[in-house]
Amino acid sequence: MDLESVIYEILSREEMNIARLKKELERQGLRTSLLDVVRALSNMEAKRLVERVRSENYSPVRPLMTTLWKARKQSLLPQLSTPEARGVEVEVVVSLPLWRLLEGKHINIIPITDALDAMLESAKDAIYISTPYADATLSTIISRHIEQLSKLHFVRVLIDIDTLSRRREAALLERLKALLPQFEYKVVGEYKTVKAKGMSYHMKTRGLHLKVIAVDQKTALVGSFNLRETHLVANHDLALLVRGYLARILWDILDTLWASLEGGK
Repeated sequence: MDLESVIYEILSREEMNIARLKKELERQGLRTSLLDVVRALSNMEAKRLVERVRSENYSPVRPLMTTLWKARKQSLLPQLSTPEARGVEVEVVVSLPLWRLLEGKHINIIPITDALDAMLESAKDAIYISTPYADATLSTIISRHIEQLSKLHFVRVLIDIDTLSRRREAALLERLKALLPQFEYKVVGEYKTVKAKGMSYHMKTRGLHLKVIAVDQKTALVGSFNLRETHLVANHDLALLVRGYLARILWDILDTLWASLEGGK
């Protein structure tokens, strides 16, 4: 049986959260990533095959991860298949305000917080993160998955920093370096002070606007998010979660950009 069929069979017997469901899948000999389980459940919910049950551990910040899942009773179980089996390699990821707006409309979407958790927890080799801006949200996400990330070859962050006005971000990145030996970052932004007609102007001469997270050359998230609290919990932002060939292209772009920059921290 494919992944969705096995999940449906398990949830038909008992309600459970995603973490426990993943362990049950492994117990049955089906090894899959946390991200694959999240994607399968999101797809099944859109087809009204499963539904969420809020427990006392539910958090609106991580709605898919902290809810209980159960199978909906079906008189005739429709054909089930994973996105991979159907040849679908793209899914929509949304910020929490959009998730709350669209929740219950049976649209196949994934909340950004759950997507990030699943991507980082599923990483096996390395991660690139490109974000023009960042705040404590970045350190919170990394700290939550520190055990898994410490097994990787590297976690590389590309960022656009104006060191004259954004010293807090520079300090945050240095603290992450101390916390996680695999953590590296490079600054893409370049700024110069230009004097003209007796006035001084602080100007950008090179910058970064890419918002991409690429994992293991297999999965990538590209969209309008910066890794800042406002983008995740206040703004109406969205991204596309891609796999396969498209993910490899995005990985190669970030890898090439990283190699083109001097130094590294």
